[in-house]
Amino acid sequence: MVRLFFYLIPIVIAIFIFFDLKKIGRSSIAFMVASACAFLFPIAPLIYLALRPKLKLTTSNASISTLFCSRCGHSYDSHQKKCSKCGNQLVL
Repeated sequence: MVRLFFYLIPIVIAIFIFFDLKKIGRSSIAFMVASACAFLFPIAPLIYLALRPKLKLTTSNASISTLFCSRCGHSYDSHQKKCSKCGNQLVL
């Protein structure tokens, strides 16, 4: 049972690294290298967490002011009163 636990920890760490690399936008080769390091060197996940690039949350004015119609899903600006595609009354 203890041996199973020691095999399960690197698998869980590799899955975490996979989703983290996917969120950052890295390639599958980076995932394979990071997973191999997680299996071969137990200290590697800690090094990965220390050295990984931090995510920067950026918001632009275009994403804030773009809204979507509740009927058809067409995007519109916040100053419009009716949807240009279906004519639905827009609610802010």
